[in-house]
Amino acid sequence: MAKTKGRAFAIKISDGAADYQFFGGMTGKSVTINNSMIDVTTGDVANPDLMAWREQLSDLKTIDISGDLRVIGDVAEKRLVALSMADDPSDMFEVLHPSLGTFVGKFVLADLVLSEDSATTASLSLQSDGPITYTAPA
Repeated sequence: MAKTKGRAFAIKISDGAADYQFFGGMTGKSVTINNSMIDVTTGDVANPDLMAWREQLSDLKTIDISGDLRVIGDVAEKRLVALSMADDPSDMFEVLHPSLGTFVGKFVLADLVLSEDSATTASLSLQSDGPITYTAPA
């Protein structure tokens, strides 16, 4: 995978309307796409002594995104904290990875760690919560 600038890996959260609010560039990031299979093997009822070969059905896809983020401004920081403390810590996110593409959909803010030095930084983990739209890079 080609090297990219951290600020080019952007994370945004829905503004509640039709747009997304930019939080900042991510570094130390990872995108995990899981495809879970369900065993749907059915033995031969007429010949139960015959070997049954496993058959699988693709039934579950998840996307997890994690990384470190430079939080841009107090509004973004407060929004992340409010979301992490909510009874339902999920919202619509847009995540742009310059070499992989864009992932848009509902994610749960599973983990949030905030720290401060000269600026606020955060480590966060997002887990998909429903269908995610993927657009390949142009």
